[in-house]
Amino acid sequence: MSRATPDDGIIINYVANGPGIWYDARFDCTDLWQGHFSSAQIFERFVGPGGEFSKFDPTVEFSNVFCPVLIASGVFDFAAVATAWHKFKDLLAKHTGHSRRAAIIRILRSRRYSTRHCSNG
Repeated sequence: MSRATPDDGIIINYVANGPGIWYDARFDCTDLWQGHFSSAQIFERFVGPGGEFSKFDPTVEFSNVFCPVLIASGVFDFAAVATAWHKFKDLLAKHTGHSRRAAIIRILRSRRYSTRHCSNG
């Protein structure tokens, strides 16, 4: 780590903390970062001490949002997994979310219900 650049340090630190982040603590997330670049300057700007995210309190701010909000979380969002939104999403007046797992469940449920009453199903 002493020879790593600050930019590389972000990825090294994330991978080292992987067992505390991923469901399976044995999962090695190193390959997920292949071909990705990080910026210590941008990371500090948002996540570091006094960064933009530290100035935002969802319990206060979300009640002031009245427009529709789409909460999207995907495979390349390594820091904010889909479940991170669960404790805050209901503070938004109008929200919808998308996760691959939820979408698959909706599709399977719709197929189950739509074929139940078919003459051939």
